[in-house]
Amino acid sequence: MNNNRIINVGVLGATGAVGQRFIQLLEKHQWFRVVAVGASSNSVGKLYRDAVHWLLPTDIPVEIGQLKVVGCDDPSHQAFASCQIVFSALDSNVATEIEEKFRVAGKAVFSNSKNHRYDSDVPIMVCSVNPEHSEVILKQKAYQQNKGFIITNPNCSTTGIVVALKPIANQFGLHEVVAFTMQSISGAGYPGVPSLDISNIFYFFIVGNVVPFIGEEEEKIEIETKKILGGLDCNNVKSEYFSNYPVMVSAHTNRVPVVEGHTICLSIKLKQSATIQQVKDCLENYYPKELQSLQLPTFNGNPIVVLEQNNRPQPKLDVNKGNGLKVSVGRIRDGSTSPGESSFDLRMTLLVHNTVLGAAGSSIQNAEYCIAKGYIQ
Repeated sequence: MNNNRIINVGVLGATGAVGQRFIQLLEKHQWFRVVAVGASSNSVGKLYRDAVHWLLPTDIPVEIGQLKVVGCDDPSHQAFASCQIVFSALDSNVATEIEEKFRVAGKAVFSNSKNHRYDSDVPIMVCSVNPEHSEVILKQKAYQQNKGFIITNPNCSTTGIVVALKPIANQFGLHEVVAFTMQSISGAGYPGVPSLDISNIFYFFIVGNVVPFIGEEEEKIEIETKKILGGLDCNNVKSEYFSNYPVMVSAHTNRVPVVEGHTICLSIKLKQSATIQQVKDCLENYYPKELQSLQLPTFNGNPIVVLEQNNRPQPKLDVNKGNGLKVSVGRIRDGSTSPGESSFDLRMTLLVHNTVLGAAGSSIQNAEYCIAKGYIQ
């Protein structure tokens, strides 16, 4: 990309928890400039700084705070006219139709919403895992007509899981994975983030508590992991472009009283035998060559940090590794404390920043990759 070129972008759902993270991460981005912020009718017409209940520890970016909020449902609005890219943090209740409108209008839509993840011509993309899946956008009708397309990123927990699994799958193969998540309260979004707003009655249900159910989360992990780790055949005559990775995935999801960061325990059965040191080595040395050569703004080496301490990773200590864009992996050990008594070969614990790499950060990295590959001119 021309280093002097700045691309105008918009953010849909800009006042919510993930929308705010988009705003924060885009403030000083080398390639992007936020020129449009979209939100619900309650916020339309207000300055962004007045419309948003800002939850992040940094200040609202001054220039973006002075933007007037517009509605999300009209891609022809003057505010979006110069936007080549829109980042979507829309609620799933409205995302399907709105994102499609922006795609048809010729915008590159990078979505954190779940709605289009399972479309046959839409990738669920994590840039350090399956960037080659971006090729399928060439099959999207809107791209063929006016270069509009949709790329999604996965559920926040899935993101951390696939980053940790990818190098292992490449080297040893995966037969079965069991995931047990401890998901932070910021993953519940805002309004309604349990402990980010003490006035919310749900605050009293999560502090000092664990909720062993998060709607649709287990299904997302089980389905998305297979699609992301699977193959792509853009020449499939039946338009069945994606083939799932042949692995059994079982997930248990829990909401815990942690503000930021999802901690996930994995039990893994491999297709080929491996020592613990071999697994550590493949994780520590994982950095796709293509990403090294592209030199994207928010990539900084291996997306995985391997921790040797027995009591790590921990959200308070490790969630901001790599500015929240790296997955911390620790407690890499045998499948059982009694050798030969477990059907699993390997156990590990990982930590992912759920609103950075697990949400807005992944969308931004996907956009960077698509620019570098020439999908956005």
